[in-house]
Amino acid sequence: MHPALSIPEIVHEIALAANARYNNRKTLLALATTCQAFLDPALNELWCDLGSFRRWVQCFPEGLFVYEKDLTGNGQDFTIKRPILASDWERPLSYANRVRHLTYGFFTHST
Repeated sequence: MHPALSIPEIVHEIALAANARYNNRKTLLALATTCQAFLDPALNELWCDLGSFRRWVQCFPEGLFVYEKDLTGNGQDFTIKRPILASDWERPLSYANRVRHLTYGFFTHST
């Protein structure tokens, strides 16, 4: 590994540049799996702007939630299939501390 990659600021700038230039999740995932030095900076960029609350909910174990169309047909409702265990929180909480922006809105539906 090049000595410059041992400087956290440089590794962080590379992750920022990859996100700015390609602006897709696949590039950041590839960067995160390249080596241990890129793991945290790439995951921080990947999870910085959550965008959708559903993306975080999908970190919970498969089968915990049932996804159904909501009444408007525009989104989906989440229904819990079983009690949430302490172990179910491990993965979602590991990503939650990386989130810096979350947009959540209420939409009205007129009938």
